[in-house]
Formats: sequence, C-alpha cells, structure tokens
Amino acid sequence: MLRGVKITAIIAIIILTVLLGQSKNSSSGVQTDDIFSTSTYLSFDRNYDNFEPKGSFKGFNSAAMYDDRITNFNELKVTSSTIYEVTLISRTQYEDMVEAKVKISKVYKDTDNIHEANDIIYIFERCYSVDTSLIANESTLLPMKKEQKYVVFLNEITAYVEHKRYNLSTLMYSTIPVKEKLSIVSISDEKAIEINSNKKVRGFDYQYVMNYDLVHFLQNTLDLNAVKEQSDLELSDIPAEAGENIYNDMTKRIKDRVINAKYSLAYFDNYKQICEDALKQYYNFTVIFNETSYSK
Repeated sequence: MLRGVKITAIIAIIILTVLLGQSKNSSSGVQTDDIFSTSTYLSFDRNYDNFEPKGSFKGFNSAAMYDDRITNFNELKVTSSTIYEVTLISRTQYEDMVEAKVKISKVYKDTDNIHEANDIIYIFERCYSVDTSLIANESTLLPMKKEQKYVVFLNEITAYVEHKRYNLSTLMYSTIPVKEKLSIVSISDEKAIEINSNKKVRGFDYQYVMNYDLVHFLQNTLDLNAVKEQSDLELSDIPAEAGENIYNDMTKRIKDRVINAKYSLAYFDNYKQICEDALKQYYNFTVIFNETSYSK
C-alpha cells in the first residue's frame, strides 16, 4: 500500500513539473508594447522570394502559409478560413515573430464556428523589434495599432489545439483598418535612412509612418526589369553538372520570382480596391483615401 502511495506521489510530481515547464515556456516571449511605441526606425524587407503561393503546409514561420497571389476581395475571402473584427490588446515577441493578442468584436466568417464576439485570440504579425531603436517588418502591412478596430483575414494554426492562434492569410492584404477615411504614406527606398552600414539596413522614421493607416511603396517597371535581369543571370549560372531534379527546382524558383514580382508591384492598387470592397460590404462605408508622400 505504501509503495503504491509513493508511486502515485512520484507520478504527481512528474506531471506537476511538466505543467510548470509548459507554463514557463508559454510565457518565454518578450513584451514589445514599449518598444513598439518608442522605436526610432521601421525597416521593410520586401524579398520577392517570399511571395510564394500557399501550399498544403500551414506551418509556423514559413512562406508556404501565405497566399500573396490573390488580386481581389473575393479571392481574399476564399483563402481565409476566418474573418473577424478585432482590437489589439498587447504584443509578445518570440524571436522573429510577434504574437498580437486581440479581442474579437464581430465575426464575419468562421468556417469551423470556433469563436464569437469577446473571445481572445492571438495573431502572428510578420514584424518584430530588433533592438530598442528598430522594428523589422517582413510584410507590406503596418503593425496594428491599439484602440483601432481592424478586419482581419486569417487561417488557424492547427498545431495549437486550443484553437486560438492564427496566421495572416496574406502578407499584403490581411489587415484593414475600420475607418471611412484611410490615410496613406507613399515611401520610396531613396528616402530611407541608413541605419546599419555593415548589414545594409535602411529604414524610415517609425513614429512618422505609424501615424498613417496604409503604406504605399513607390515602385516602377525598373524594379521588375532588375528582377528579370538577376533571374536570367542566375539561370545561366546553374552548373551543368547539377542533377535534373536540382536543375528543375532552381529553374522553377527563379522563374517564380519574376511572376511574384509582378504581383508585388501591383499590390497597392489591389489593396485599395480590397479595402473599398471589404468596408463597403461589412460597414457600408464609401472609403476616402488621403495620400501623402514621405517627407522625413
């Protein structure tokens, strides 16, 4: 009998240790609210290799989970399993990904009928603080602001059994501020400030940019031509001794980059139209856009 009690006690201690370990790991992120409110620079990483079509894998921190080849509101709705109106509560950073804690106020689509108004969920934003002066953004979307409602287009990360963690369905169109007047800041790489010459990091005045709702990258066909030239050069550099599978894989990836660049260059016209269509359908807003050039 005593032996049985000892075994039971040991098992209980093991379970408690595991639970405490899980609790500790779940809170191992760094709160980023202060950094996001005081950072000096905002940098954008717009690598055309990241704009890949979404495959069957919806893993964490993988380009495969995003679909940036959509061109309109209807496609955005189809590619998103859930569409909510949310408000940002707080952020926690895990390495190069920020987990935004948000509160749902309206449900526009929920394929599996998981959530309702007032539920709390977590959205992984593709922006993160590098240090106290820099926020790196791997998306064309600005980070969500507190006290601002957003319509968000999401896909659940099914690896989390509690059904509370979501990825943006696209890095270009998945967050829309709920406002009748949307302010736009147009920026170009020529106006970026050099932050770190060794790492070739360039950025913009964060506090200035964050006063706006949307950001418009001023690009032209020269960007696409540069991508084509680089791709042609890389195609010619594939070694003759490369196996057929490697050759085909490299060729497809390089050619896809040119296709993806076309979508990237056209993203902002699509984004404005998606904003108009979404806010018209969900709120009956006729959106007014006010665009200003970056002048810092």
